[in-house]
Amino acid sequence: MSDAVIPCTPTEALQRLKDGNARFTRGEAKFPTVQESVLANLKQGQQPFATILACSDSRVPPELVFDAGLGELFVIRVAGNVLGPSVAGTLEYAAAHLHTPLFVVMGHENCGAVTAAIDTSTTSTSPRRPRPGCTLRSRPMCGARCG
Repeated sequence: MSDAVIPCTPTEALQRLKDGNARFTRGEAKFPTVQESVLANLKQGQQPFATILACSDSRVPPELVFDAGLGELFVIRVAGNVLGPSVAGTLEYAAAHLHTPLFVVMGHENCGAVTAAIDTSTTSTSPRRPRPGCTLRSRPMCGARCG
């Protein structure tokens, strides 16, 4: 989709985000659905027609998969579609405050997060040590064989 060279340095990645945001705020985003009038309407609030719980996988963005514009979907993305307290709270917010009429759990094939959870639960005899600053659950996040 993008002609940019990946991977890049953290500094280059930050600059790409800043450049993209600048295009977005000028109404010059790569996606033609982002127009100044759309942004002006969204300042008044959001009224999405669906709430989507989707995987964080960068290859399956719900807004593009469903050809939806800004403000049309309320999207919660988490690796492997894992339902934890913060995700549940976000879903409750969508129901109670945004009143979205439809909730969709969007899966995809070859999910790396699900595969990693299954591999960890079936091959590991001891918990992995987290990197500094990270926390890992001591039990698999997917209790059943998924995917």
